[in-house]
Amino acid sequence: MMRLLVLLCLLLATPAWAVFPSVSSANTSTVATDETDHTVNMPAACASGKLLIVFFGSDGTENVGWPVGWTELGQSAVAPTVSIGYKQSAGTEAGGTITVTTPSIEHSSHISWCVDNAIAVATQPPEITTWYAAATGNPDPPSITPTGGAKDYLYVAVAGGDSGSITIDAYPASYGDNNTNVGGAAGDASGHIAVASRTLNAASADPGVFDFSIESSVVSATTIAIHPASAVATYTPQIIIVE
Repeated sequence: MMRLLVLLCLLLATPAWAVFPSVSSANTSTVATDETDHTVNMPAACASGKLLIVFFGSDGTENVGWPVGWTELGQSAVAPTVSIGYKQSAGTEAGGTITVTTPSIEHSSHISWCVDNAIAVATQPPEITTWYAAATGNPDPPSITPTGGAKDYLYVAVAGGDSGSITIDAYPASYGDNNTNVGGAAGDASGHIAVASRTLNAASADPGVFDFSIESSVVSATTIAIHPASAVATYTPQIIIVE
């Protein structure tokens, strides 16, 4: 009796899940004298394709200029100026510096991040909400509802004051990651920037307030959302013998 053997080759999909974006490397810098060219330190490591993002704070109302290849995500409309810039890493920026400009001479403070697992900016750049501005010691970043509904976002609360002497008594509730506060020269008329983040699968986020150590004559604050990279399923060949 003849036996017929049939070989079936099947490709079985392995489920893939998106991973929250995360900060893999960070750096800070300040310019504590009045300058129009501001040297911003880049993270020590950032491979090609990852997201580079810089949070820039200066005293005065300025139209901040970013280098070629960088895109400004948003800028506050009033002093102190807070500007956020980003780019897709080429793999050559790590450990170096960039120059951010202001038309007038200003002090400034900066925080730079390299973010893993963020979607390519050509597909979906980070998103930003409106700006909060007030004379207070408790800046309140507004809520944000990013495009695409609930996903594994990295939400970031951002605030800047007009004094390099500001320290943070408390960051927004539940925003316990990457908490960083940078001030320039002590006293008023000095750049300042502070950030805090959290990962959250939710269609919107509304950070609480920052608690500054001193009341600022004016503050600027906002919230951004960094989208996760798309999940990619993997396929494993399986051979089945049928007689």
